[in-house]
Amino acid sequence: MTGKRLALRIPCPNPIIGGDVWLATSSWQHIVDNHPEVDFPDLYETLGDPHYVHADARRKDAYIIVGKRTLTQTSHSMRVSVKTGLPDGNFVSTAFYSSDPIPTTMVWAKDGADSEGGENDE
Repeated sequence: MTGKRLALRIPCPNPIIGGDVWLATSSWQHIVDNHPEVDFPDLYETLGDPHYVHADARRKDAYIIVGKRTLTQTSHSMRVSVKTGLPDGNFVSTAFYSSDPIPTTMVWAKDGADSEGGENDE
């Protein structure tokens, strides 16, 4: 890995992402500093069991991965921004909770997940 201090390799079985995602120490520090409500288990679970993947509106070859976990007492779901296609692999850019609509195309949805971002109980 060139110039990146790594904190962790996280398995991401999603076919759009295509393999492990690296969490660099600088990205984790950004998350801690700017999104202190994010906890690591939610980030890890979101990558390991994503419910939706959207194209990123700001970056080519980047995706917003939406998980099932929500911030306590809210409808804000965990979202992880992942940059793909880099020579050293896929990397977390940031992670945050939000209930705002994602203005880009959903490129993948987990079986059983509804179009509103939650689980389909049927």
